[in-house]
Amino acid sequence: MPERPDQSGLAPRPIAFCITELDPGGAERAMARLVRSLNRERWSPHVFCLGPDTPLAGEIRSANVPVTCLDVRRRFDVGVVWRLKRQLRNFRPALIQSFLFHANIVSRLAAPLAGVPIVVSGIRVADREHPWHIALERATRGLVTHHVCVSEGVARFARDRMRIAPERTTVIPNAIDVEAYQHVPAVDFSTLGLPPGARVLVNVGRLSPQKGQDVFLAALGKLIPSFPDLHLVIAGEGPLESGLRQQARQLQIEDRVHLIGRSRDVPSLLRAASAFVLTSRWEGMPNVVLEAMAAGCPVVSTAAEGIPELLGNDEFGLRVPIDSVPDLVSAIGRVLTDRDSAADRTRSAVEHLRQQFSVTAITAQYERLYSRLIERNSQ
Repeated sequence: MPERPDQSGLAPRPIAFCITELDPGGAERAMARLVRSLNRERWSPHVFCLGPDTPLAGEIRSANVPVTCLDVRRRFDVGVVWRLKRQLRNFRPALIQSFLFHANIVSRLAAPLAGVPIVVSGIRVADREHPWHIALERATRGLVTHHVCVSEGVARFARDRMRIAPERTTVIPNAIDVEAYQHVPAVDFSTLGLPPGARVLVNVGRLSPQKGQDVFLAALGKLIPSFPDLHLVIAGEGPLESGLRQQARQLQIEDRVHLIGRSRDVPSLLRAASAFVLTSRWEGMPNVVLEAMAAGCPVVSTAAEGIPELLGNDEFGLRVPIDSVPDLVSAIGRVLTDRDSAADRTRSAVEHLRQQFSVTAITAQYERLYSRLIERNSQ
């Protein structure tokens, strides 16, 4: 498709996006949403994925955004820096924006070699699991023009742990297309083996220490005596699956805990759930909370990074301290017993998303940042 000049008569500026992989996770979908939403009269995006080709890459291409997958199969394939450098030299972008840790590091190394003048790095999680990630981000921060943090909590983490100067960070949250979730059909939980009429709590996320599902199971064990029809559906995969199954057996709630693996139908799960519960110990700005709010599902979440911006002071959902089983039990109990208040919060949450987290508003924030950085570089 030929490029159209913008209103100033200039051709759209080429802009590169680099991401570690294109499996359909939160960061990947956020990046895909952004590149599809950019004003194509001003910007000509090209996505570079370090990993193999995927269906999500095809979705991006269907929006007339080129995607080049570099097919890295090993975590420490240093040759990818040179392959990305060659691609960038051919594309000659005015700016490169990276997403996720490995793409951040590779982009920082490849961009100067390719003559890319502006490097924007995305920090999407307050990573407390990999100290070497933080050390490498800190060691290479001088190669970055500007950092985009996905929440105020992540920005504080970047300043405190990565020693990134505040003036080199901008907070731009994730976006959500609220209307896309309003008419999604609710799943029939009986198709997943749950009894008819069960009240269902849903958790979505990788089965890992970060996501804190062990705390959720402990809370569920204390809730069931008061709510004998209560069940928990966890959608996700990860290294803690066997440990969670063992914990459920020890708590004698294995018939109430349903580990369904990775789901491609999360919106339908959320539409049918009595509540969505996030038990993370750290986050960035969890997309699944945005999805739950957009789907009209009551939310209970730990006060991880990004949650205050989403839930406010309990106006749009309930926040609890991290790792606190009693507080989690109390908050879930409130949602299950006071349905009118829960419904009021969900209605307010939908309006909150429409006003503050729309795709149009968030894309405009990125475009303003890119324009400002390009203008500053040209002076």
